Amino acid sequence: MGAPSRRRGSTPLVVTSHNGPPEGRAAAWTYAALEVVVYRRADLVLGVSADLVERARARGARGAGLAVVPSAGAVPATDAERQAARQDLRTELGVPPSAAVVLTAGRLAAQKRVDRLIEAHRTLVNDPRLAAPPVLVVVGDGPLGAALREQAGRGGGGVHFLGRRADVPRLLAGADVVVSCAVWEGQPLVLQEALAAGAPIVATDVGGTAALLEGAGVLVTGGGCAGRTTQPDPVVAALVGAIGDLLTDPDARDALSDRARARAARLPTGRDALEAALTAYRSVLGRSATP
Repeated sequence: MGAPSRRRGSTPLVVTSHNGPPEGRAAAWTYAALEVVVYRRADLVLGVSADLVERARARGARGAGLAVVPSAGAVPATDAERQAARQDLRTELGVPPSAAVVLTAGRLAAQKRVDRLIEAHRTLVNDPRLAAPPVLVVVGDGPLGAALREQAGRGGGGVHFLGRRADVPRLLAGADVVVSCAVWEGQPLVLQEALAAGAPIVATDVGGTAALLEGAGVLVTGGGCAGRTTQPDPVVAALVGAIGDLLTDPDARDALSDRARARAARLPTGRDALEAALTAYRSVLGRSATP
C-alpha cells in the first residue's frame, strides 16, 4: 500500500469497507454514489475482500488495499473434541448417533440465502445415495426467521432452528457438513470458526470466501441474485451435489477436516491485524508512528 497524496496540513482519512452494496436498485445506486464521494476524499481505502478493493479503485480511491481481519482465536479442535461435540449435538436434537447433520450459522437475512439450503435439503432427504435422510440445523436469528421456518415446514425432512447460541464453535464441530450459501461474504467469522472446528465446509464462491478457505472447503457457484429465484436454481443444484458427495464419502470429510484445521492455524491473529493497521496508518502519515 503506497502513501497517496493529500492536502498539506489536512488530517489523513482511512476508510474500511466491510460489505458489498445493499439490495434494491435505488439503495445500490445511492450506495455507489456515496462510495464515490467517500473514496475519492480518502487517503486510503481498506476492503475486507479483493472485490471490495477493486470496487474502491473503480470509484476513484487514490489508495486501496486489503484489510486484515483477525480470526476468532479458537484453538483447532482435536478429533476427540469433534467426536464429543458430534454426540452432544445429536443428543440435543433427539436424533440417532449415526444421523448425518448439515449445519448453517449466521444472521437469517437475505444476504445469507438460507432458503437455498432449505430447498437443497428437501432434495437431499430423498437422495438415493444416502442410507438415511440427513438433518438440517439452522443456527441464528434475523428478519427472515419466520419465513424460513414456514418454508421448512412445507418440505420433507427434519429442519431444526436453534436460534441464537453462545456455543456456535461446538455446534460447528458436531456437524458433518457446515454450509454457507451467502451471495456475498468478506472474511466471514463463522467460516473462520468452522475451520478451527475442523468442519467439512461447502460454501458459495463469493467475495473473499475462496481466499479465506484456501482450498480447505468445497466451493460452489454463488449465483449472483440476492432475491428469490425461479426453479431450477443452479445454486441449489450445486449445493445438493456438493453436500451429497461429502455425506457419502467419509474419507473426503476427514481430509477436509484436516485441511480446515491446518488452515485455521494459519489465519491472522489479533497481533497481525494490529500490525497491518499500523502499517496502513503509517503509509498515509508518511512517517514512522509509535504503536
